[in-house]
Amino acid sequence: MPMPNAYHPEAWHELYVTLGGAIAALTGLLFVATSLHAEQFAKTPHWGRRAFTNIFALIGALIESILVLAPQPPDLLGVELIVLNLSLLLLLMVPLIRSWIETVAGFPPLRLLGSVSLNPDRLAPIRPL
Repeated sequence: MPMPNAYHPEAWHELYVTLGGAIAALTGLLFVATSLHAEQFAKTPHWGRRAFTNIFALIGALIESILVLAPQPPDLLGVELIVLNLSLLLLLMVPLIRSWIETVAGFPPLRLLGSVSLNPDRLAPIRPL
């Protein structure tokens, strides 16, 4: 049986209040942990990019919660969520893809395809960063 209130944001109010609070707390903890280990992130650009994408992914989810909780027409909410998520996808995935390309720069292309296999004997060795 379909939910009669699936597309009414006000029916999801309590979930988004809880989600927003939890995400805000996790973002703060991740920010503190990143600040405490800033010298480690400075040594390895890959981990710095990962920290950047993790923090901004949580901030994006927090913004989504705020958008859903703000009183507005459902059509406008849908457009805002689509624009936000497409923007976050570009903002967060470009640094990760760049990092992945730099990490696997020495591997031949066919070797990379072989590393996707589930057979552990065929996995590409992981180079230290």
